[in-house]
Amino acid sequence: MTATQRLLLASRNPHKLVEVRAVLEPLGWQVLSVADQPKLAQLPDPTETGATFSENAQLKAEFYRPFWPDAILADDSGLEVAALNGFPGVASNRWFLGTAAQRNQALLTKLATLEATESVNRAAQFVTVLAWMAPQKTQVKFFKGIVSGRLLDEPHGQAGFGYDPLFVPAGYDQSFAELGLKEKNKLSHRAQALRALIEFLTHDQSETV
Repeated sequence: MTATQRLLLASRNPHKLVEVRAVLEPLGWQVLSVADQPKLAQLPDPTETGATFSENAQLKAEFYRPFWPDAILADDSGLEVAALNGFPGVASNRWFLGTAAQRNQALLTKLATLEATESVNRAAQFVTVLAWMAPQKTQVKFFKGIVSGRLLDEPHGQAGFGYDPLFVPAGYDQSFAELGLKEKNKLSHRAQALRALIEFLTHDQSETV
């Protein structure tokens, strides 16, 4: 890619936008969100009916294709907790109605209920699947990132979003919310998937035009 090109992040989430821009804009991409585009902002959100991260990411990309001619990048991410058999998984952002802090507390309550009767494995992993559509195309290519770690007993840190205050990546003693964006983008699930996308685009220029 030799010139700045527009890319739609198929999301209204401002936190995801910040993370994606931090990785892609230095490489020449102008990353826009649904909220940046008045016509797109008026549309309802795509219904995430998929049973997997890949299915939901594809649904989002396909939803916006009729309305956006340039490149589209859709993200579906979630937290999988070992003691809860992978819950909340694809429902990470939907299983609890309330603020992120309230949802985090509800998740900790679930674990505490288990711990009252048994030893609980607090291992967890964040998963991201990106669905990429090249300009004017409808074919989807997927890029996945996973980061393993563990859940804390209580939230720590003020940065990040979602479950970041609860999650400590393997090899670290601070939560994602304590590490901050720069450090998080070195190892996070989303950053891994973005690096895989960059590697793909570097070797296939037809996907950028």
